[in-house]
Amino acid sequence: MRRAFPAMRPSRKGFAHDLPDGYGPDAPERPGRSLRISYPRWLRRHAAASCVLLALLVWGATAWGQVTVQTPQDAAEPARPIPLEAAPDDRLETRIRQTFSHIEAFRGIQVDVTDGVVRLSGAAERASAAQKAEELASRFEGVAHVVNDVEAQAELERRLAPALRRLGGLWDSLLASLPILGVALAVLLAFAVLSRLLLRWDWLWERMGVGLLLRNILRNLTATLVIIAGVLLALQLLDLTALVGAVIGAAGLFGLALGFAFRDVAENYLSGMLLGLRSPFGIGDYVAVGDLEGSVLRLTSRELILITLDGNHVRIPNAEVFKSTIINYMRNPLRRFGIEVGVGTSEDLRRVQELGCAALAAMKGVMEDPPPVMFVESLGEYNVIVRFHGWVDQRRYDFLKVRSEAKRILKAALDEEGVVMPMPMRDILVRRPKQAEAETTTPPPTKPAARPSGKPPVKDEARKADVGREEHIDKQIRDELAASSEENLLQGQKEVGKKHSR
Repeated sequence: MRRAFPAMRPSRKGFAHDLPDGYGPDAPERPGRSLRISYPRWLRRHAAASCVLLALLVWGATAWGQVTVQTPQDAAEPARPIPLEAAPDDRLETRIRQTFSHIEAFRGIQVDVTDGVVRLSGAAERASAAQKAEELASRFEGVAHVVNDVEAQAELERRLAPALRRLGGLWDSLLASLPILGVALAVLLAFAVLSRLLLRWDWLWERMGVGLLLRNILRNLTATLVIIAGVLLALQLLDLTALVGAVIGAAGLFGLALGFAFRDVAENYLSGMLLGLRSPFGIGDYVAVGDLEGSVLRLTSRELILITLDGNHVRIPNAEVFKSTIINYMRNPLRRFGIEVGVGTSEDLRRVQELGCAALAAMKGVMEDPPPVMFVESLGEYNVIVRFHGWVDQRRYDFLKVRSEAKRILKAALDEEGVVMPMPMRDILVRRPKQAEAETTTPPPTKPAARPSGKPPVKDEARKADVGREEHIDKQIRDELAASSEENLLQGQKEVGKKHSR
């Protein structure tokens, strides 16, 4: 049976609502209308624990249902709850407009706020400016949503206006900094002039006895250091010292790239410097580099220039010269020549030695000390190979002429004394009847014809031999050095006269 309760009235005792009359803890028992519900004892004993467990289960299920996977964007920008009491639209609109008015890229954007929804319209210089305006508007408190209707401008004039304004600002800054810029340029110019003077100043290096190559290296290094000091001081005046690190780093990378690109050029340059420091040859020296021979004309930072006996110019890269075997025939002015002679097997070798050495000793251009000598090289099938040696002072006589005249004089002396120099021959034995063998005889070796009457003796010819030095190669070297202003890293003299060119 349902019973209608009277209207509840406020209680004076602090309860939220009072029960109707006749109900409550002090109401008397009414027989026939009381309802008692009995609970099991174990339920009453664990009622509190059961309620707590039930609450934990409900809370855990609720939390599990609310767990969602957060994207990186959600983790970075958590969703903000929309407040129940929205901020006044006019105040929010005014605040956003004031903020946009201080940003040059947002000045063409119009703002309209309705119930927390911000609508952006108008035009912006770039699409990125419209996107940034939307992001900025969404950060204001009280903004529920942002509608971006901003259009990017495509007019050339409006696009160029900001760039022109920036150029105008740069021009004004340049005009304001003209005095300090002039001082920095003056300092840089002064250091450049100083480096130029150091490049032309040879007095100090000559007093120190520095060679030509090392002198050039030190002058260039000193001038470079002076230029670097001037640049650093100018940057310090312009308050651009932070730029130095970037410039040095860029220069390092640029130098590394150039090193890989011009590896051969760098290798030739370093080889030229090492050759100049070691000085394996000088101007006018007759040298052999690998299979090439010639007189040294010039050593540059890239190549070695030789003049051959035919008058041709040979350019050899410094790297190849540095790696090759170099023979300098002029470093020691005394040079030995050798002449091979084949004499008959029946000749007295001691007599041949006396005749040949005496003829060479009497010859002009062959040194007396050390004297000419003869060595027996080998015993052949039809002759004996001997070698005569003599020494030539290349400072006074031409080596090629002396060797050529020595061959002629030696042959004439041996022919005059009847020394046989047989031609290549081979004995062939043929079986014949005895009568034919008796008739066949082997002709004896022919003696050289006697010297015609009226011909001067060999010793007189040896004394009058033309073995003077040839000057045509030396003259070509002098003319080439005088006519050319190309660099020369050799520490030699420019007038070649005291050195022989072969």
